Amino acid sequence: MVQNVTLLGTGLMGSAFANLYLNHGVNVTVWNRTPGRCAPLVKKGAQEAASIGSALEASPLVLVVLLDYDVFKNVMSGNEHLIAGRDFVNFMTGSAKDATRLEAYIHAHGGHYLDAAIEAYPDDIGHESTLIHYSGAEDIWLRNEKLLKMPGAASRWIGDLVSAANVLDAAMAGAFYNTGIGAFLEAVDFAKKAGVGIEQLEGCLDYFLALLKTELTAVIKHHKSDDYRTDQATLSIYVAAVKSWRQTMLDSGHRASLFTANLHCMEVAVAEGRGDLGIAATHANHIKN
Repeated sequence: MVQNVTLLGTGLMGSAFANLYLNHGVNVTVWNRTPGRCAPLVKKGAQEAASIGSALEASPLVLVVLLDYDVFKNVMSGNEHLIAGRDFVNFMTGSAKDATRLEAYIHAHGGHYLDAAIEAYPDDIGHESTLIHYSGAEDIWLRNEKLLKMPGAASRWIGDLVSAANVLDAAMAGAFYNTGIGAFLEAVDFAKKAGVGIEQLEGCLDYFLALLKTELTAVIKHHKSDDYRTDQATLSIYVAAVKSWRQTMLDSGHRASLFTANLHCMEVAVAEGRGDLGIAATHANHIKN
């Protein structure tokens, strides 16, 4: 296992990483663009690098926890010769294109690159259940796996495609998790305006969460097989029900914005001839006849 690690960026997440590694006896070198930000970590045993160059020279493993990709490129300017031979693991939030471009930049200067997406908050770092997705060259993951799983024991490498971590982050943390919270908040707002207390929603939350997990498991099965047939509710039946539910929301004066968007997606699928299939066919690239 690599015993030395360099951390670029000591904000909330960078500091959480540094504290974790220090607690596990790892030699940690830290660097921050703002002088003095590293002081609390230095008191705990970290070594503060006086420059980005000395930070890079301190370790063969560099964890990038800066604000964004542009900041990283700016601070690296003039120090590209120190990239060669080092493993860079990027924890900055960005797009799939950002990851691909940064990998090309690191490779062009002789370095090795792994992208990461942290599916947690700073307070979650170091917990057994914390998940971080890593994507890129498997050899980088394998030689640093023990250190990279310290921030979250549930972490995993998901493949050679360097953009995969960002794509999965956008899909699950963004399109699913974040929109799911928005949909629940929309439901809460509607129910309260219609005179139903939040306690009533709380009382059936566990039931619908279990129901959702069951349905999502079925959706995965349908998409794996490209077989969207069902002997339960078809898309056409869902559309009829959603129209009724949506009208109830509109009648109460609620905009029902997310609900309306979801209805639109299902109506498009029905218009494209998928009305007799299951709800998993709302978004489907390949349909078996």
